Amino acid sequence: QQQQQQQHSSQSKKSSQSQASASAASSGAASGQGKAAAKDAANERLAHSCPREEVLDMARTQPGSKQLQQKLLKGHPTVIHEILEGIAAALPELMCNMYGNYLCSASFQACSVSQRKHMLAIALENLPRIATDKWGTHAMQSLIGLLCTVEETEMLVVALKDHLVRLSCDCHGSHVVQRALLCLGTNVPESLVREVTGSLSTLASGSHSLGVLKRFLSAVPYQKGQHLLVNELACQVVHFAQGPYGNYAVQHAFDALGGECCRPIFEAMRGHLQTLSLNKCAVNVVERGLRVAPAELQVAMADELAQCIQVLPSDVLRRLHQALPPDLQARLDRQGTHSSSVVGGGDNRRRRGSDNRARAVAELGMQPKPSA
Repeated sequence: QQQQQQQHSSQSKKSSQSQASASAASSGAASGQGKAAAKDAANERLAHSCPREEVLDMARTQPGSKQLQQKLLKGHPTVIHEILEGIAAALPELMCNMYGNYLCSASFQACSVSQRKHMLAIALENLPRIATDKWGTHAMQSLIGLLCTVEETEMLVVALKDHLVRLSCDCHGSHVVQRALLCLGTNVPESLVREVTGSLSTLASGSHSLGVLKRFLSAVPYQKGQHLLVNELACQVVHFAQGPYGNYAVQHAFDALGGECCRPIFEAMRGHLQTLSLNKCAVNVVERGLRVAPAELQVAMADELAQCIQVLPSDVLRRLHQALPPDLQARLDRQGTHSSSVVGGGDNRRRRGSDNRARAVAELGMQPKPSA
């Protein structure tokens, strides 16, 4: 009887365990079906409408942002309009969000011209905040890259002028300024050129702003604005050439604008070539200038270098010598020899005399006497 009771109890336990596992499996399946049903219901709801609050909540998450981007590509026009309205309601915040900035970039492409203009106005009101954010800078560049009307360009120029220097000196904002200049092409307004000219010393002294300055030098056409930049560079070329970043700005001006346009810069460098050639940064400017300067200025610069040939290191002299045309290389050699004989005649005569004595002793096979 005891054995029968034990067998009965064990069978009852097994049956209860199997029932529990079956109920758990059924409940798990039910929950899975419930989640799937909820997801289907959400998709069905998004297929026909998308409330503003739901757009903002989804845009802040990675799955929600991806889902909304898909709706912008393949959704119903009514849904797309609701998504764009929801994004515009909190555009600055979403542009600076880790996941929202991708949604904003996609929404700019789905906009009409009027909708994009509305979003541009909102973004430009918060330009410093968005452009200097590590996520917002990407969304802002995407928006600027889509501008195609004159009215949008004018809005961009007005907003950019008020924050040009601050954005140019920022590691993220400088990319926004360069993207705007790329969008403007050669139609850079004189107001921006004057803003750059007035802050040239600031822009030429930073690694981030240097890229903006080089972009300006390449974009400004041959007109009054270009002359403003060249004349301001000429006024401060001795200072810029000796700076770790300013020397690249001067060299880029030589390459982008040409020797004839940079004539005021070469004229300003004359009289300072010795100082510039002895500086590790400025010697690059002198070398590049010797290559691209007009012919008559190359002659004048070569003559000035010949006067200080005795104080220049051999490696610097070799670089400057190679930068000149062949005829001026010979001219530099002749004038340098004449200058050295005039300036250091006594020393040179003593050096030549000692050399002659050493050669004579060597020919006779004698040991020279130690000099006193």
